[in-house]
Formats: sequence, structure tokens, C-alpha cells
Amino acid sequence: AQASAADLVGTVVDPNGAVIPGATVTARNRSTNISRSTTTEADGAYRFIALTPGDYEVTAEATSFKRTVISPV
Repeated sequence: AQASAADLVGTVVDPNGAVIPGATVTARNRSTNISRSTTTEADGAYRFIALTPGDYEVTAEATSFKRTVISPV
């Protein structure tokens, strides 16, 4: 059986391991170019619920921090 949706969860942290609340995280499906964005919670956590399965590029951006890109996810 194939899944029709997937969840992606994670935590945004700085190089020292401290969580970064209020960071913008974007998940972009590399095949369709459709993006969804969210903001990290006080504990640095983010969640994307019911994403279409596929290869994603995930970016995280926050004030005073370098933009980070992880691909493929």
C-alpha cells in the first residue's frame, strides 16, 4: 500500500543546540514546486501535517541567523 499523505516534524536549533522560536520553516515539494510554511513554537518545534509524499526542500530562516536549506527530505 502507498501512503497518500505524510507528516514532517522537527526542531530548529542554533549551532550550540539552543532552540529557535519564531523561525520560519518552509517545505517545498521539488516535483510540484508547491510550498507550505509555518513558524516554530516556543520550543523550536515545527509541524507539517498531511504533506503529499515526495522529495522536499526544507528551509529555516530566523532573524540574526543564516538561512539553512536541507534537500532532499
